[in-house]
Amino acid sequence: MVSGWIVASGGKRYLATDSGWFELLTAAGTTYKAPELRDGIPAKLLGSFSGPTTFLVDDVLSAGTRPSGPPRFAVHPSQVLKRMSSVRAAIERHLQELGLTYVMLPSVWTPSREYGEDEYALTYKGSETGLIFLQSDEFPLYGLLADGFGPFYSWGRCLRHESAASRMHLFEFEQLNIGAPHTSLPEMMAIVESVVLVAADVLGVKISRNFERSKVPPESGLRAGDLDTLLVPENTPQAAIDVLLRGIRDVGGVVSLEGTPTGRVVRLAADQAENERARARLQTAARVFDANNSGELSTRWWTHMPRGWLEAEETPSDHGVRSITGARSAEPAFDGSDAIEECELYIDGVEVAHAGILATAEEFQENVLDAGAPRHHYQWLVEKLDKAPPSMAKVGIGWERLVAALVGGPDLSEFQVYSRPPQLNG
Repeated sequence: MVSGWIVASGGKRYLATDSGWFELLTAAGTTYKAPELRDGIPAKLLGSFSGPTTFLVDDVLSAGTRPSGPPRFAVHPSQVLKRMSSVRAAIERHLQELGLTYVMLPSVWTPSREYGEDEYALTYKGSETGLIFLQSDEFPLYGLLADGFGPFYSWGRCLRHESAASRMHLFEFEQLNIGAPHTSLPEMMAIVESVVLVAADVLGVKISRNFERSKVPPESGLRAGDLDTLLVPENTPQAAIDVLLRGIRDVGGVVSLEGTPTGRVVRLAADQAENERARARLQTAARVFDANNSGELSTRWWTHMPRGWLEAEETPSDHGVRSITGARSAEPAFDGSDAIEECELYIDGVEVAHAGILATAEEFQENVLDAGAPRHHYQWLVEKLDKAPPSMAKVGIGWERLVAALVGGPDLSEFQVYSRPPQLNG
């Protein structure tokens, strides 16, 4: 049994509860529209949850005769958070079955300048400690692999200075880290794919098991082609359209939503021909909508990532290379430039994982030099790398990002209990 307030919107019925909003469906999957369930009234329903945001109604136990005040809008959908807990437990069982050992890596470290960005320093009674809060567990993981330990996994808590305008970044977030020596990049990618499929199965989400691999960046002008309009599928929720419009406007795009005889159309303004990022986001949306219509979420790896930053990329990093920990790739990047043995996984256009092969001692010292990073910060690691095992593979899977991509959340803060909005970053 579940109780709350009925909300009628867009021809559908929802139950607003302390645990979030749930769309009311029949066993056949259609909207549950009992005549007594009028907009704004309190109700008690008998049934079962069929997904993170849906409830199958068996019967109406009671319903008020008139509205009794506004619904209590839940800040955090606890049903989603409970599902996330089940997903985490299933993933841990899966990784342990694969032979991985759980370790707890530190979240406080000496300055690493991993991204070339500002790092949050730890102070004590007004004095500096020489320690910072990690932006990721990359260096503790790197050092542990260099010592010959592995394979292992850990859950890392990270703090990162991100854009205040972004809904797909968090000030504080969690990351599932996996490290394994004597492991190739395709082997690590296979582990990541298995983790994603376990999560999708627990959440009851249909996802493509054909993980596409491409050198072409997911948001480059090369993908956008001549697309400047997108016909929105009839069954697309308004929330999904709002996310698309906001994403295009976040990169300076001028876009409109228009009604036409054939349906709703998202259209870029005529002067947006040179806005490659806006056009690429429209292209990504087209691929996502196609995947949704087929009933499956799309999965795609961006492989052979360029060693340097692309001109169209926006990054707060002041390093001259994309990764100071990444090994060199024998194959070039999509544009013919030097590539690194790193790749990113996207689910319906949302980045959820970054995997790679870690650099040897020689490669690492070259990366640090080319990045202009302070070499004295890494002497401890160089000494370890001289005796490190070959082919050290790693991946960081964004925990909130993974679940948000699978259940379609438009804002990562929905998947945290005490989320801190990016505006706290300043």
